[in-house]
Amino acid sequence: MAKLSGLYGNAIYRTRPVARVATGAMLAVDAATPLEHAVRRATARPAESRYDPLVVTDGGRYVGLVAVAQLLDHLNDEALLRARLSHPLTGLPGTPLLETETAARLAAGARLSLILADIDRFRDYNDLLGLARGDELLRLTARLVGEAVAAVGCSDDLVAHIGGDDFVVLTTPARARTLCAAVAAHVAAHGRGALSGSETETVGRLSVSVVSVDAAELDAPGYTSLVDAAARRKRATVRARNEPPASAIA
Repeated sequence: MAKLSGLYGNAIYRTRPVARVATGAMLAVDAATPLEHAVRRATARPAESRYDPLVVTDGGRYVGLVAVAQLLDHLNDEALLRARLSHPLTGLPGTPLLETETAARLAAGARLSLILADIDRFRDYNDLLGLARGDELLRLTARLVGEAVAAVGCSDDLVAHIGGDDFVVLTTPARARTLCAAVAAHVAAHGRGALSGSETETVGRLSVSVVSVDAAELDAPGYTSLVDAAARRKRATVRARNEPPASAIA
């Protein structure tokens, strides 16, 4: 393509045999190939063929050609859309993306659990350390939750930030318990150095409360009902943790 697209390409090559012009190499991708993967493969080619069209196949059968410029345009559009729908502070997917993904998985009949993790005493961090310091802790927590999920979860586990200090992981019931434990432990272990000694004395160490809800437990599962159920479970867990033992109740 580069030979034919130059200023004199058509005049020079139009009467030559195809075998003299063609390289004999082509990049074929299946129609189900993720867009980012196709772009990476296309742009990794040698300079002279980097922007040659990709051959699209479906089950090994030819479907058509797609220009690399078209792939890049779609990739940029997706990136812009994801940026608009992500949380501006942490860059994690926000509520709109999480709602869409939850609905899609439930519609496909997938078993689904929603994990809710929020920072313990976060209001104290903001009130006593300032909003800027609170934002730093939110970004740190987002990174730590993501690391924990990446370490023990699967590629389809979705980490999101739905506002304030509330982080959500969309996963399966089979992985929920393991992910809850991993998130809590990873934040506790790596959050120890997030605060100075004087800050720790003021507000305590960085930690998160983590609960999960299985969509099968709900009469009408959906994004809102899952988040609401998780919030109720978290409040009940915090109350139980803060209540004195039964023998001490008058």
